[in-house]
Amino acid sequence: MELPSVLTGLLVFGVSLVVLDRQPEIEDASSRPSDFIPNEAEASVSLEWTTDPAHAEQWRQYTETNSLDVRALAIGGDWSWVETAAELQDWFFVAEKQRECSMMYGGTIRGVCSYTISYVALGDGAGRGTIVYASSALRDESSIPPASSANDPRCHDYIGCLARARLGVVIPLPAATRPAMTAIHEHLQSHWGDPVLFDLERLPKLIDSWARYRDFMAEQGRRGELTEAHDVLKLRSVESLVPYLRGHQRRLQEAADGGP
Repeated sequence: MELPSVLTGLLVFGVSLVVLDRQPEIEDASSRPSDFIPNEAEASVSLEWTTDPAHAEQWRQYTETNSLDVRALAIGGDWSWVETAAELQDWFFVAEKQRECSMMYGGTIRGVCSYTISYVALGDGAGRGTIVYASSALRDESSIPPASSANDPRCHDYIGCLARARLGVVIPLPAATRPAMTAIHEHLQSHWGDPVLFDLERLPKLIDSWARYRDFMAEQGRRGELTEAHDVLKLRSVESLVPYLRGHQRRLQEAADGGP
């Protein structure tokens, strides 16, 4: 089955994160979500966040020496990381906070932000872990994997906000035999949405295309044909993408109708 021509880049999982709910730049700080207003004394948003500053240096060093690319591990055959990778690529993973970051810092960005987010999660011994440290770093064309273009300088505050959004989130981890402290990183790109995503006449057709592709893949799964982790992750992402797009369509319609 042929993929929809728009958003096929979404299927490069763990690499592409498309911001669908871009909002215009907000001038009135009082309308911003209070939890995300940076300290006025800071020149810009921090790229490093932690639940316990006393452990920040330890956790930072741990990400530098022990960080895992869980998507690559899963695709490479380590199925114990599939649930973790699927959670991190899920369209509803901290979705509301990502929209807040876009609303506050994305309005003036043009082009692509290429970056890496690193985490430290403390496991509970029962297959879950809480993110206690998160940091973000911009990548350039010399990075591995290479960024597609130079970053807009205004990406800095946006990706710092995204890192903070992950702090305190609980994610699935492999069996309790893993170390209690787990470091993970993701290489991501945020693209400012294609015009079709804001066209209420064309958007329903796009959603229908993705829904049909989701059903096609789901049927393959029922027949036992999805034997590679990459295909399983693809299906999981499309399963969350379709309702996410429908919610996006609803918000656009409410705005067009003058709703909240």
